[in-house]
Amino acid sequence: MDLQAVITTLRTKRRIFHSEADFQHALAWEIQTIYPDVRVRLEYPWGTVAGKRAAIDILVMAAGNIIPIELKYAKRELHIEEAGEWYRLPNQSAEDQKRYKFVYDISRVEGFVKATPGSQKGYVLWLTNNLALTKPPRKDDVCDFAFRIHEGAEVRGTMRWGDTAGPGTMKGHEEPITLEQQYTINWHTYSDLEVKNGLFKYALIEVHAL
Repeated sequence: MDLQAVITTLRTKRRIFHSEADFQHALAWEIQTIYPDVRVRLEYPWGTVAGKRAAIDILVMAAGNIIPIELKYAKRELHIEEAGEWYRLPNQSAEDQKRYKFVYDISRVEGFVKATPGSQKGYVLWLTNNLALTKPPRKDDVCDFAFRIHEGAEVRGTMRWGDTAGPGTMKGHEEPITLEQQYTINWHTYSDLEVKNGLFKYALIEVHAL
């Protein structure tokens, strides 16, 4: 399965989504449409986080391969009519936590691929109209510097919060993240609605078994 090909097709049909669940459903539907012979499951239970059962956002079971997909949809405020449908996206802040969660999703997919027989690759997909996430930090002494995910950034090894991170920032995300492989972040245009906060970009990370 080629997830990039799925995104290329999906962006001609849906330029914006109401929520992460809407994005998840649309992506899964498009996968099933393009690849009718695979089995697609949402919220597939796997592992635990903080003592609670966790799930893979989308699991694709293809011939000879089990492919996990983790996705995120980070939003800035946008009210717009698109194809006869009104979208009212809220303004979500806390970019530092979003960067942490992005890198954390890579570690989860690495763990799934490593632990699951028949899994040779997986994906992490981020979609956002918050362009601050795609740009490098203006200074180095920020608490989330290790989790930077701007265009061209490389994530690898063990990453921790900086000394300026407060308990509110780290709440629920305290643990360092360790990646077994190195990844370069590249952002691409998903859609442009030609209004303020109407430019959507996506980053797609492909994780391969070692």
